[in-house]
Amino acid sequence: MSGTPSLPSQAELPALVAELRSELAAVRAELAAARAEIAQLGAENARLRVENAELKRRLGMNSKNSSKPPSGDGLAEPVSLRKPSGRGPGKPKGGAGGAAAGGGLDVVKVHAPAVCGGCAGYLASAEVVPVERRQVFDLPDIRLRVTEHRLEHRRRGCGTVTTPTGAAAPAQYGPGIKSLAVYLLNRQHLPYERCAELLAEVLGAEVATSTLLEWAGQCAKAVVAHTEAVRAQLIACDVVGCDETGTRIAGRTCWVHTARTRSLTLYLVHAKGGVAAFEAMGVLPHLGGIAVRDGWKPCKTYTGAGHALCNAHHLRELPAVAENAPKDQPEIWAADLAKAAGIRGCQGPSAAGRTPRASFPAPVRWRERNRQDSARHPQPAVNLRQ
Repeated sequence: MSGTPSLPSQAELPALVAELRSELAAVRAELAAARAEIAQLGAENARLRVENAELKRRLGMNSKNSSKPPSGDGLAEPVSLRKPSGRGPGKPKGGAGGAAAGGGLDVVKVHAPAVCGGCAGYLASAEVVPVERRQVFDLPDIRLRVTEHRLEHRRRGCGTVTTPTGAAAPAQYGPGIKSLAVYLLNRQHLPYERCAELLAEVLGAEVATSTLLEWAGQCAKAVVAHTEAVRAQLIACDVVGCDETGTRIAGRTCWVHTARTRSLTLYLVHAKGGVAAFEAMGVLPHLGGIAVRDGWKPCKTYTGAGHALCNAHHLRELPAVAENAPKDQPEIWAADLAKAAGIRGCQGPSAAGRTPRASFPAPVRWRERNRQDSARHPQPAVNLRQ
């Protein structure tokens, strides 16, 4: 029949079979390569999904759901962890006002009308009906007070001239303005040039920035004994809060370290944020109590002290656990635990260095939620933090 392909002869069959086997082997090799590529793409896709989820989680981090400081939130509205108190702004209705008592008045000015607003008659001898008191709180005139010290050199008959002690230079600034300058520099964190501008414009005191630097050094030397006393008292406390934050000094990144209780605070500015700074501060290496801190890894170097994570970081990180949980497996325990911790706030250590018991959630509720969390997320065989 026309159009029907002719069958191969018996002599052609071996060559044809060999050709088909060769083609089948090539197809199988291509299929294996395709499957390997598909597996590789699947693994890459899974890795990218995990990476994408991690990047989304990081983009959603702020000072409310992580240890990120509020300064890292950019221009966004600052987020507060405090719950609304229900009170409105300003002084409560019916509360005491801010007027000074009669004995605390500096100046009393009497305002009396001269002419009647009705008949236009003079009011010099008119009856005084209710007196309404209004008080204006303002600054007095601020100016430098100059005190002249006259040092009398006296000589007895023996010829010896005795010089009294007093002002050390012909013209100098006193301790009041020095204290104000150091306060503005170290407490209000004014730059040296702006501090000099304020003293010149408000007080009329022309003080060079180099003089301000000298005053700050004099103050630092004067408080050395006090600093050592604070350090010794912190080491003896049962609970001490430790923290650090970055800052810029002379164009370089430095670290401000703190160790504190409710009544004691020790600061240290250091070029590093780890063990070298802790050694220079001298509190954590010698502490035998509990160090309340964040998750900064160098703190774990010191095993002589007990360690506790700051409750404020729990209140920030627990919402992140709830937010990042899959919709089909919500982490209810995290939100509940954050609520339990938030009810009691995050109070700092007391004056005696002991953290109040009320600053933590009820122990029974805490343990129950911790048990539920451990059941859902068992500890891995290998510690991934090591």
